[in-house]
Amino acid sequence: MKSLKIFAALVLVVGFLLGGLTMAMAAVTAPLVFPEAQAELSVRAGSVELQKSGSATWVEVTEPVDVVVGDSVRTGEDSDADLNLYDQGVLHLAENSTMTIDESFWDPENPQIFRGEIFLEAGNLWSRLFDFVSPQSGFEVRTSSTVATVRGTTFWVGSFADKSSRVYVDEHTVQVRSTVDRSSLEVTEGEVARQQYFGQRPNPLTFWNVTADDSRLIEKYRKWDAKYETDLRARQLAFAHQARKIDPESSLYNFQRFSERVRLFLALNQDQQDELRARFMAGRVLDAYIEFAEHSNVTRTKILLQHAQEFGGDNIATHPKVRQALLYFGRNRAQTPASLRDLVDTLPPLEPVAETIIDTQIQLDTPKEIPVDDTPTVEELPVEQPAPTPPKEQQPTVQGESAEYVPLTY
Repeated sequence: MKSLKIFAALVLVVGFLLGGLTMAMAAVTAPLVFPEAQAELSVRAGSVELQKSGSATWVEVTEPVDVVVGDSVRTGEDSDADLNLYDQGVLHLAENSTMTIDESFWDPENPQIFRGEIFLEAGNLWSRLFDFVSPQSGFEVRTSSTVATVRGTTFWVGSFADKSSRVYVDEHTVQVRSTVDRSSLEVTEGEVARQQYFGQRPNPLTFWNVTADDSRLIEKYRKWDAKYETDLRARQLAFAHQARKIDPESSLYNFQRFSERVRLFLALNQDQQDELRARFMAGRVLDAYIEFAEHSNVTRTKILLQHAQEFGGDNIATHPKVRQALLYFGRNRAQTPASLRDLVDTLPPLEPVAETIIDTQIQLDTPKEIPVDDTPTVEELPVEQPAPTPPKEQQPTVQGESAEYVPLTY
C-alpha cells in the first residue's frame, strides 16, 4: 500500500511537471501577431476638416481618425495636418490646402508592397516616404498639371489656383511629368521643377532655384519628419519588447530554442511546420532589432540573426511575418548599415550571415546644406510670351523686379 501511494505521488509530480513544462513551452512559442497599421489623419494645428468618401459634408477633425480611399482633407488658415500612411511614411498638409486619397494600399500578405496616389487640389504637401524594396510599390502625387512619381523619398509638391505647380526634392529622385505636354524631368536632391501658366498658356516644365523662404520651410518639415521617425521607432521597439518571450541574455533563452525545436518536431504537416518556422524566425529578428536599435549590441544582434536564419528556406524568408520583422531594420534605411540593408534586399533567399553582416553602429544622417538664393522675391507678372526653358546646368535665379519665379511659400 505504501508503495502504491509513493507511485501515485510520483505520477502526480511527473504529471504536474510535464503539465508545467508544456504550458511553459506553449508560452514561449505563442503566435506572433503584428499590430495592424492604418492610414491615420491627425491635426497638428488650426482647423482641419475631413470629407468621407461618398459624402458631401465636411466634418472638423479634433482627434486622430482613420482615413480610406476616396476621403478628402482640407486645412484652413494657419493650419497643418499629418497623414500617417500605414507606417510607410508621413504626409504633412500645409495651410489652405486640399487633397484627396485616390489610392492607398498596404498588402497585409506582403508588407513590402505599398501603393499610394494623392490628388493635391490646392496648397502644399510635404511627403516623407520610406524606401520601397518591392518593385510593385510606388507613390504618386498629382496636381492639375503635373504627376510626381517616387518609390521612397522626401519631396514637396505645391498646387496653385492658376494650374501652376512645383515639386521640390529633398532626398533621392522624383520623376515629374507634365500632364500638359507629357514632357518629364528627373528631379534630384535640392532641385525644384515647375509647371507655370501665363493666362491660358503653359510654360514648359523646367528647373528653378530654391529660395531663402523655401529653405526655412524645408527645415521646419525636416524637424517634423525627425519627430515622426522617432515616434515610429518607439512604437516598433514597444511592440518588439511586447512580442519578446525571453531575453536572449537570460539563462532561459536556450529553453526557448529547445521549445521551438520540440514544436517543430510535433508539427502535424509541412504547412504547419512552415508557419511555425516563420513565427520563430520573425521573433528572433525582432530580438535582434531590440539589441541593434536599443542597446547597440552588434555582437548579440549578429548572433540572433544567425539564430533566425537557422529556420531558413526561401518560403520562410518570404513569409509576411518575416518580411515585416525585417522591415523594422530597413524602415529608415539612411540609419541602417549597408551590410544589413543588403541582408534585407537580397531576400529571397536569405544569405548565410557573414562575419561582417553588422560592421558599424547606427549613424544618423548629417543635415544637408541647401543652396539658397537670398535675393528678395516679387510677385509673378503675366508676360506676353512664355519664357524659354533654361538648361538644367544654368538654372535661372531671381533677379530684382523682373523675376518670374514665385517661391514655394504659402
